[in-house]
This record gives sequence, structure tokens and C-alpha cells, in this order.
Amino acid sequence: MIEPAIEKVIWFYGIYQPLYDEIPDVTFVEGFPCDYKSYIGGRTLFVIDDLIAECGNSKELVKLYTKGSHHLNISVFTISQNIFHKGADFREISLNSHYLFLFKSRRDVAQIAHLGRQLYPRKTKFFLEAFEDATKQPFGYLLVDLKSNMEENFRLRTSILPGEMTCIYQPK
Repeated sequence: MIEPAIEKVIWFYGIYQPLYDEIPDVTFVEGFPCDYKSYIGGRTLFVIDDLIAECGNSKELVKLYTKGSHHLNISVFTISQNIFHKGADFREISLNSHYLFLFKSRRDVAQIAHLGRQLYPRKTKFFLEAFEDATKQPFGYLLVDLKSNMEENFRLRTSILPGEMTCIYQPK
């Protein structure tokens, strides 16, 4: 899934969950430390789990997204319930994200519509239909590939895990 393959996973969290004890080969760290570089070694994946309220104003996290991920051999996944968090630096973090995994939220559907207008200003309906289709099943998601080298017709996908039949959404 990630090339080259990940050698180490570091999961930064806000609230401990007993499930963490059952997940092998993952290092769990409470909060997002200023000395995050001490956790890097080999191909490292950082998962920043619901820490946007704490990290949305973090210059260190911005550096991680803008420079660290390219030069320190790490990938960063940020889990957030809010696509448009108001933290001063969250916009910079968001603009430097290569992928968005969007899940259905009954609470604020307007966020998805707003994102659709940003990404597809003349094809917002297409984006919303792709999102609706991709998320109609429980735990369904829409992958938005924002990498600059991604061909436009392959930008929206779902069911990308091994063994699944990948679905690609293309505008008409």
C-alpha cells in the first residue's frame, strides 16, 4: 500500500484506549511531543489521532508536513473530525496533505460540500455523488488523491485495500 514499505509505526493519541494493547508492532505515544524526531528511524509512519485541537497551532507539525515528510523518510496520517479546523496552522497542514480519506459524518455534511466546491468548482455534483456512493456502506470512505502527479481521472477512489475491487470515480 505504501511504497517503500513502512518499517515502524508511531501512533500519537489524545486519550488512551485499551484496544491499543492488542495492536502489535505499533508504538503508542500520548500527545504529540516536541521531540518527535526521536521516534524516527527507517521508513516511519506517524499517525496523529484526534490531536488537531492540540496540534492545529503547532509549528512543529507544520514542519513535519512541509519538510519532514519529504526529507525525514516518514509518512504522516492525521485523523480529524473536522476538515476545516480553525487552528492557525491547520490550513497549511491541510494544503500539504497528499491524500484525504473522507468518511460519512451525519453531523456536518456541509464540510464535504464545501470541500467539493474547492476541489471541483465546476463539477461539485460529481464529487458529492462520488462521496455518497463511496460512503453508503458502513465504514465506507472516499480517497481523494491530491498528489500533483496523479492523473485527474484517478483522483477519487474507494475500496483500495488488498483483496478489494477498487472503484474509481470519473467525471462524465
